[in-house]
Amino acid sequence: MVCWLRFLLGSILTVSGTAYPDILFIIITQPGAHHTAMATRTEEFLLSQYQQGVPDIFWSSRDLHHPASVSPWAVFPLMKSCAEFILRFPAIEWVVILNENTNFYLDKLMDLLKESEWNPDKDLIFMGKEIRRQKPGWFASPDNLVPHPDSEEAILMSRATVLLAQNISQADYELESLDIGPEWHYNVLDTVPLVLMMRELGISFQGLEEGVMISQRRNEYECEDTAKQDMMFAVKTCEKFHQTRLPVLKNTWGRYAKYVNIYSDKQDDTIPTIKLPNWVEPKVKNFFGCNKTLS
Repeated sequence: MVCWLRFLLGSILTVSGTAYPDILFIIITQPGAHHTAMATRTEEFLLSQYQQGVPDIFWSSRDLHHPASVSPWAVFPLMKSCAEFILRFPAIEWVVILNENTNFYLDKLMDLLKESEWNPDKDLIFMGKEIRRQKPGWFASPDNLVPHPDSEEAILMSRATVLLAQNISQADYELESLDIGPEWHYNVLDTVPLVLMMRELGISFQGLEEGVMISQRRNEYECEDTAKQDMMFAVKTCEKFHQTRLPVLKNTWGRYAKYVNIYSDKQDDTIPTIKLPNWVEPKVKNFFGCNKTLS
């Protein structure tokens, strides 16, 4: 559909009366009515800023191949499809990756591009709102402390960056050579390993300067006052965390919740945990570092 629109309407795009560079927008989302509604709002916000022409907008769940063995929120698996598309359309200069609930401001991007004077065909631009962790997080590796893009803000890549990034192989993506474990392959938010892989190719991540905002996360949720007897918490875990993470849960917020069901890949009546009758041994081992996702 996008390709036919290109041939019918051409690539003349204007924003507020100004000619605008060709951009491929990728909205990271997944199937389901709730996610579809959020991605639709993101797309509509983008389209509302164009006075003429239709930009290329892909949804990760609808338009791009995303292997079932990785998280639907992972960025790396989209690189190959992006590169294949922009090779067919040489006019595309930039790729912008957005979360499903992120508004993107085209006029702010235009200001950034005018000031920077980058050449998207030559300059290796990989940019976003920077996050710097103080602690490693999920995996106790110092590599997890590298500056990386906030996945809930826009990630900007030049054409040159995307074309080079397609050279990252599946073996590289598993990152065993970087000694931080193959579990990164299944990371729900792979912005840290993406930075590490780009670095291997000579592409450095650049954080937006303070005060520069080209996108903004929308708050799609409203909290209401609810009595604790009206709330039930479902916790997913696995056996290796029974004696480490679960005691923390039970001794902190779990003390104040009336109903907490803990689902695991192993039944343990002393906690207690619940092993669902339809649980099966996963084909992919160590999913998210354990089997809790399949509990």
